[in-house]
Amino acid sequence: MGPIGAVPASWKLYPLGQLATKIGSGATPRGGAHVYVGTSQAAARLIRSQNVFDRRFDRSGLVGITQADADSLAAVSVQQNDVLLNITGDGITFARSCLAPADILPACVNQHVCIIRLDPSRAVPGYVVSFLTHRSTKRYIESFNAGGSRRAVTKGHIESFVIPLPPLSEQLAIAATLEVLDDKIELNRRMNKALEATAQTILSRAVEGNGWVGCVGDVGILSRDAIDPASLGSLPVEYYSLPAFDAGRRPVMERADRIKSNKFVVPQDSVLVSKLNPQIPRVWLPWPSKDYRALASTEWLVVRPSDATLRSLLYAVCASSRMRQELSGRVTGTTGSHQRVLPADFMRIEVRLPTPNKWASVARHLDVPYELAASNALEADLLGRLRDLLLPKMLSGELRVKQAQKLVEEAV
Repeated sequence: MGPIGAVPASWKLYPLGQLATKIGSGATPRGGAHVYVGTSQAAARLIRSQNVFDRRFDRSGLVGITQADADSLAAVSVQQNDVLLNITGDGITFARSCLAPADILPACVNQHVCIIRLDPSRAVPGYVVSFLTHRSTKRYIESFNAGGSRRAVTKGHIESFVIPLPPLSEQLAIAATLEVLDDKIELNRRMNKALEATAQTILSRAVEGNGWVGCVGDVGILSRDAIDPASLGSLPVEYYSLPAFDAGRRPVMERADRIKSNKFVVPQDSVLVSKLNPQIPRVWLPWPSKDYRALASTEWLVVRPSDATLRSLLYAVCASSRMRQELSGRVTGTTGSHQRVLPADFMRIEVRLPTPNKWASVARHLDVPYELAASNALEADLLGRLRDLLLPKMLSGELRVKQAQKLVEEAV
């Protein structure tokens, strides 16, 4: 039995080391960020863990390196369709995996990312990524953790990962079936990015010429309502955490008594703003279910609108580029991983707002793109759940690929 359940008796389980022609991670060039160059002038790109998401390569933040640094990392040069696996992280980036796209080459990886180059006569990269990114496999990978509080796996661990291997034709069919869901999820993500830009344009136009300078506290109220999750026993709750935000802006369902320490209550009309490391923008417009309690990590600031009709306006202000700049300038803490914004400082940040008599009208206009984005996000979440459901059923033989393909066609 593999990490995600039973497989047909005719399939064999192989350690990944027997299926790969190369497994290895790289390094950061001497001088770190100071030696990075613009990607247009670079001899090669340097892939870091922030570029590797589950089943998706993120080009934002991709940096370039010189020819000399590329030469020093020649042993970890990336090829198209190499499997990339984050081998260290704090629980947000750890164990994320995707395929290397052709348009970012030439490229190398740093020490936090591992290249897994498969023998094409034995394993299909898309199939292997599908396996590595399944929720059960990720728990299996985490069981090898050798890094204490900062999670890590070694080359030896990766070589020992056990993978069920169907025939190549079956691997290709499974990968292609799940990629249809990936494409729809990616389309929704891009649509939401465009909707966010539309909302920011609405806000910008609303403050042009007759803008009013106020502060966050004029349109928002800080909520400090907290609860000990253990008091809710085994009840399921929606949990809004930083990793859940980074994984797709969907809360995770969790048993309350498995969540440690006090957490903030998330009201229906709230906006969540991360106070941790604000140089990484995390602003969440949650849509809590009325059927479950909603809780948030204390790394969030829970802000409610001063008037229930103004939530979209509050969110647009908190998600603006100006707000990101202001937050980055108000951090406390000496290290990049422990910088935080004080709640009182956040509420005093000056922001440009429409004149008060236009707040309600602007908020109604902002409701439109944000509600569409919420619908897209929910659909993407359901498609992701379907993807995780289909893989073990196809691997076990409970569901034939053609049956899975039909379910996918109906879903998208």
